[in-house]
Amino acid sequence: MINLENLSVSIIKKMFRGQDIEQERKKEMAYGLSVLLGLLIEFSVCVGISLFLQTTKFLIPIMLSALFLRMFN
Repeated sequence: MINLENLSVSIIKKMFRGQDIEQERKKEMAYGLSVLLGLLIEFSVCVGISLFLQTTKFLIPIMLSALFLRMFN
């Protein structure tokens, strides 16, 4: 299983290695990156399955509505 939290922390550390950014801000960016990576993985798996089952036209509205619910709740 992929540990998205550790992966995002290491990516943030490498991106902002020489810069003076507060630790709390780095934690916020790592959390946002882990959420984004999780959504990308979820979207990729769902689209792959829906392409196989030929149900992509039903998947897109469902995924977009779920995305908007996550963003605005």
